[in-house]
Amino acid sequence: MTFSHGVEALSAAVGGGAITSPIPFVALGFVGYDTVESLDRRLRATPEEMRPDAALVIETGAYVGLDSGARGIGAAGLFAFCTEAASLVTNVLTACPDFRGYFASP
Repeated sequence: MTFSHGVEALSAAVGGGAITSPIPFVALGFVGYDTVESLDRRLRATPEEMRPDAALVIETGAYVGLDSGARGIGAAGLFAFCTEAASLVTNVLTACPDFRGYFASP
């Protein structure tokens, strides 16, 4: 397994190359940063290979999604988290392999 851009990636050799399937990683904390700006600064200060895709502080509702740019505080932060979580889950559940690399081209 390799780590890239804050997500765990599974790699498999196919047709001389590698296929990478990102698995989203969201950090959740019960208490912590009380503004979106401070949470964003903390996430960006985390080394890229260890950085989650997003973070939510439940107490304040502070939410930052680094790749999507989604962010909010309070009810808006919790809503942003819910909508982004639904999108991430949908992307993972609908992912399908590309089998073309296993067959010789005509």
